[in-house]
Amino acid sequence: MIRAPTLLTLLILPCLTVQESLAGSDSRFFGSYCGDARVRGCVTYEICSIFGWPCFDQTICRDVDITNIRAHVLYSEPQPQSGVLEGNAQADFKGKHVVANFSGVVQSLGRARGVVSSNYFDPNTGSLTLSSDGLALTINARGKTIVLRKDACGNTPPQVSINLPHDGDAIPFGFMQEFSASVHDAEDATFPTERLRFVSDRDGLIGNGRLVFSNRLSPGAHRITFSATDSGGLTAMAQVRIVVENRPPDTPVIVKPDPADQVVATGPVALEGKAFDREQGPLDGNALVWTSSFAGGPAVPRGNGRRVTTIFDQPGTYTLRLTARDNLGAESFSERTITVLPYTGNTPPLVSIQMPDQLGNQTDIAAILFAGKADFVGSASDLEDQFPMLDLRWRVEPINPPGPAIDFGGGSTAPSINLTALGGDTLYRVTFSAKDSGGLTGQSSIKIFVLPGPIQ
Repeated sequence: MIRAPTLLTLLILPCLTVQESLAGSDSRFFGSYCGDARVRGCVTYEICSIFGWPCFDQTICRDVDITNIRAHVLYSEPQPQSGVLEGNAQADFKGKHVVANFSGVVQSLGRARGVVSSNYFDPNTGSLTLSSDGLALTINARGKTIVLRKDACGNTPPQVSINLPHDGDAIPFGFMQEFSASVHDAEDATFPTERLRFVSDRDGLIGNGRLVFSNRLSPGAHRITFSATDSGGLTAMAQVRIVVENRPPDTPVIVKPDPADQVVATGPVALEGKAFDREQGPLDGNALVWTSSFAGGPAVPRGNGRRVTTIFDQPGTYTLRLTARDNLGAESFSERTITVLPYTGNTPPLVSIQMPDQLGNQTDIAAILFAGKADFVGSASDLEDQFPMLDLRWRVEPINPPGPAIDFGGGSTAPSINLTALGGDTLYRVTFSAKDSGGLTGQSSIKIFVLPGPIQ
């Protein structure tokens, strides 16, 4: 007696498992895959004697051809690094036309798992492996393996070229560069934007489409690649090499000492400056270097950063230099000639406005405020006089449109005042000064911009 066979179902269509966690991305899975396969299928029978002898299993194996296999895979990333596959397939198998649907997830570059269901096979799971060139798809399920290829579907890859930029172009940093390309394909008349990509080997994705504009490329050498992927998943690429030139920082600004400030030998002197780099933004720390030379002599280091306190040992004429250096070594500098007066027993107070801080801004405007309460913080010290003995004064003066000056905050290092916008936006100059017991004065000034608004 031969009992009904238990058929070992063979699933050799693209199979992925949705139980796996989303762990990778690889858009190269997108496309159409075609081919034929021959697999060895086995059927096991249980044979029993009518005379009650023990039953035994007999397995019969034979090669089975699966032909005209065509599978189309769609790819998406609902979240970054979480590639999802879905699609359909069809094939001829043992005289049957099999249609299947499948879905799954990418585990890592070139690897995926998922599940498939069809009109002929039971639901099954398996794995996919993509070749390094993205053309060959190896399918493993129930111990069987077949290989399908994108270039076996009668499709031809696109033809692409980069129009701009040209190979060897040098582009200034921050320049709005046009990236344009041409695409031709024998099968596809149009291409979705997401399948047209400009990529920099230095900065990654520049943009999608035949025409892209960008001013965000970092300085240095770039290999620019334009790629186009057709509906069958075949990709063509074109490349050019360009250089984004590093521009030096903007010329730094020496804020203090002001030409009107008194600088006295052996007394503390505040050096304040700022610089802006179009790549890095406002510079500070070791990116700002202070030096001075006396009577044409060698440069003497004075410190680093936006705020430095130094001492000039002897009177005379000095050339003060502030050098700004970006992280690629490009430099710019500015100089100011200062006269250091002889020490006669008294040095002027050291004064600075700390808030709003004009040294962190690219322009000479320290802050933009709405009309209402404005808070200020200053610092004042003196070599000879203690802080309580200094005469502290604050003054605010409208300079555009002009108006009368207002004194406020006498004796305080952290005063407040209500400011109005005089008939519209108003530019103010705020000055903080300190006079010592010997009659010498130190001061610091900033500009602020006040916009119309209710006084709080």
